[in-house]
Amino acid sequence: MHQGVYAVGHVPLTSEARWMAAVFACGPGSVLSHLDAAALWKIYDGEGARVHVTTTTRSGQRLPGIRIHRARRIDEADVTVKDGIPVTTVARTLVDLTEVLGRDRVLRALREADYLGLLDLDSLNAAVQRARGRRRLGVLRDALVHHRTGQIVRSELEHRFLELCGEAGLPTPETNV
Repeated sequence: MHQGVYAVGHVPLTSEARWMAAVFACGPGSVLSHLDAAALWKIYDGEGARVHVTTTTRSGQRLPGIRIHRARRIDEADVTVKDGIPVTTVARTLVDLTEVLGRDRVLRALREADYLGLLDLDSLNAAVQRARGRRRLGVLRDALVHHRTGQIVRSELEHRFLELCGEAGLPTPETNV
């Protein structure tokens, strides 16, 4: 699959196998991140052609099929393991999404994380503090302003309707009550 990473057998590769192979290919300390971490957590359906991996290695190596994000360091509070795959926490994933998505899509991921019981605002605030200096953190702060904790939004249509109400200056309706 990548240099030194092999898939053995004839079973079609799952997303999880692609993600794990990409993390292995990027070396020790690498973690699944950004859109693919969000897909693993099931807070955003953003899996693409290239797997997003964050690593602290400084080699200029490019790997086909992998979008490598380089970090000076990855705080241990921002990393966990889900389904055997080293991945950024939900809080760090939401911070990372600001680099690749706009406010509307980050808000959708926030709402889904809240619905799934994965959103911890204290952890999110701590992750934002650790991410000081990132240019697009305002996207997440703006999404947090528009998010109401406990507001269940079950579909993309409901999410878009709430956005439409906000843009039109209409009162925000209760959802799924």
